[in-house]
Amino acid sequence: MRIFLALFLVSAFFFIGCKTIGGLSVVSINDDKPLKADVEDWFTIPSEEPGEPPEVTSEIPNYIVSVEFVYTYAGYGLPTVNPYTAKITDYEITYKDAKGARFGTIIKGSCNVEVPADIEGKKTKKVEITIAPSLWIEQNPDLWDGIDLVANVKFKGKDITSGKDIECEGKLLVHFKDYEDDPTKKGG
Repeated sequence: MRIFLALFLVSAFFFIGCKTIGGLSVVSINDDKPLKADVEDWFTIPSEEPGEPPEVTSEIPNYIVSVEFVYTYAGYGLPTVNPYTAKITDYEITYKDAKGARFGTIIKGSCNVEVPADIEGKKTKKVEITIAPSLWIEQNPDLWDGIDLVANVKFKGKDITSGKDIECEGKLLVHFKDYEDDPTKKGG
């Protein structure tokens, strides 16, 4: 009877203690701060010829933000020699307005970041992505008057050790508008 009880307790311990925990998560996008996106930057370029007026020009910028990930995956059984690592390779961005309606086309991008698993969730990894490409901004003239949109970002990849497909999502509030610029400097 004691042997049976001991075997039962040992197997119960392994069954309870050897399960998958957590997964890949977005900790923050743009450090959890809304993004103010000036859709067109107007500035002047000084003339190289003395007495000539400066050239006034504009540029539609790409907006790049940082994304922080955590991977709290432990897998099954005892810890392995090869720790689990999430490899994120692709992302899709869908913008939605205040009513939840999709705005513009879906933006697809690629990234290459490896996030090692950490059961405690303390080790994070950052990568930069283009949240609003200049071509997408140019194709959406409604942005110039000003609109607040939520970027729903879906990341996809694989766990390198197990080969399992993984994905996670995050959101970012973006204030689009053709804000007044300081013409004496680019990006101002």
